[in-house]
Amino acid sequence: MTTLSTEFESLRTSTHDNLVTLSCANITNIQYIPDSFDITSGQPHQNSPIITRSGNTWSIHWNCGRKGSGEVASRYATASSSLPHMYGLGASDNAPEQLNFYFGLAVSFTIYGKVFLANLYLGQGHTGSSNNWWIGGLPVNGNTDTVTISDGAGMGKGYQISSDSLVNDFTLS
Repeated sequence: MTTLSTEFESLRTSTHDNLVTLSCANITNIQYIPDSFDITSGQPHQNSPIITRSGNTWSIHWNCGRKGSGEVASRYATASSSLPHMYGLGASDNAPEQLNFYFGLAVSFTIYGKVFLANLYLGQGHTGSSNNWWIGGLPVNGNTDTVTISDGAGMGKGYQISSDSLVNDFTLS
């Protein structure tokens, strides 16, 4: 193997600090769903994310490789409950064609004094010259760019999804 191809291969399988943020005044806790991480075969990764909070913003860091895969995107769509339960930052499609990886989060919302739990799935894809993020799960409606947290009996709240960067930050307001 030549030096150039060896260097290229090491870049393809190196790890990166992948950051996504989730901001919402009603989020009171976020936990990684064990064994929900899925990454393109052969890519290096740490075992779990680092989740931190500053005010109403939660930062999720995952140190892992970045190589897109249609198989990972397909499994993400299944975990997210398929269309229309996915939303991609800066994406023109309703579902990702390829993802580098995805994982699940158990997100606690406190609304009107009551705690609601929602499983949300975050996946990293690629659009243009940057890696973009997807959010999915039953509460997500990609057609209306909303997340609705509900107890199924009419109590809850709807949130509009917005982003300052269109790359890695989700704001629910």
